[in-house]
Amino acid sequence: DSSKELIPTTIGSVLNQWLPDLFPLIDGGSKSEGGNSDQVSPKCAWCIQGLQVPLTMAVSDLWKGLCHPDRFLYIIIVTDTV
Repeated sequence: DSSKELIPTTIGSVLNQWLPDLFPLIDGGSKSEGGNSDQVSPKCAWCIQGLQVPLTMAVSDLWKGLCHPDRFLYIIIVTDTV
């Protein structure tokens, strides 16, 4: 149906899909249409261009504003701060 609005993919849903042990869904959380996670409970730190962006931000918006000249969006995951 063309009347349905597309739901942008969030950085939280991507991290939950790629690293589910580090970015698990909060109890009762579900995946909504488009593969977006409603709520993710991170167990580590993350940053893009030195910024810890909200997990609810759309990947497309982050890419438009923070991609490198090579057109990649680099996401840093910090699992231990010894």
